[in-house]
Amino acid sequence: MLWQGAQHLRDSVQHAVRGRNQPEMYPATANQRRYQVLNRLATQLQVPISHVVLAYLTSQPIRTVPIVGPQTQSQLADCVAASALRLTPAQLAEIEA
Repeated sequence: MLWQGAQHLRDSVQHAVRGRNQPEMYPATANQRRYQVLNRLATQLQVPISHVVLAYLTSQPIRTVPIVGPQTQSQLADCVAASALRLTPAQLAEIEA
């Protein structure tokens, strides 16, 4: 279940990065809510939504190493910068609710 949730978050981020306001491929209510929570947290924290997703993935109770595929040095730098973000227990619970 947790892995499936992470996949949905990743897909939501890919849609957001491409400039879409809402994920169109996954219209399920739960996915739309997760996207809205991620988007709001990103705005509050003043970081890209991809940073919030990477922070969520690396905050799991089991060791998780997201595999990123940057195509440019700036994308790699962005992924490295995202590794500094730590979500609070309340933020994690909000994403998972």
